[in-house]
Amino acid sequence: MARNEQLIRQHKILQVLERYRFGRTLSEIRDELVEELGLTSLHVRSVRRDLEALQSAGIDVDVHTIGRGKVWKLGPGVRASHKITATATELMALSLSRDLLYPLAGTPFWQGI
Repeated sequence: MARNEQLIRQHKILQVLERYRFGRTLSEIRDELVEELGLTSLHVRSVRRDLEALQSAGIDVDVHTIGRGKVWKLGPGVRASHKITATATELMALSLSRDLLYPLAGTPFWQGI
């Protein structure tokens, strides 16, 4: 196994779960991982271990039993809005700097920003 294969797989699992509001079964997650990562094979147990590792790391991943079986989905804490921790001065600086950059519109610098 590559050094970072498990981390890449877990990150991709989070991306898959973010796309599906009503969750995915283990086999559906596995199929998407195989397709998106270009893997030749991946066992459902590996996906289950990765999901359990994400849960133990404190990421809000829930399991629900519905008509099509057990589905895994992100909990409400993941989709909640996050508090902006910028001060009023920092927000004003961002606003002013945005206005000062308008003369660069259409240039390669603007595209880079």
